[in-house]
Amino acid sequence: MKNTLNPAKLMTPAACARALSVSLSTLRRWRREGCPVYQVGTSLNGPGSSPRYDVAAVKKWLRTRTAPQD
Repeated sequence: MKNTLNPAKLMTPAACARALSVSLSTLRRWRREGCPVYQVGTSLNGPGSSPRYDVAAVKKWLRTRTAPQD
């Protein structure tokens, strides 16, 4: 099965933070720590681009960070 991104599932930072019950600053910190994020807009990380989050991908990333290490 092919794993493709569904653009309709991407959320703004504010919507993603609300869905995860965290603050925007927490979401920004997670992003710096490697949380999956997609840039949407005219240029990558430049003027006109906006970060978008897939909540399922963020939740999966969080689970891998909190998994017990052997």
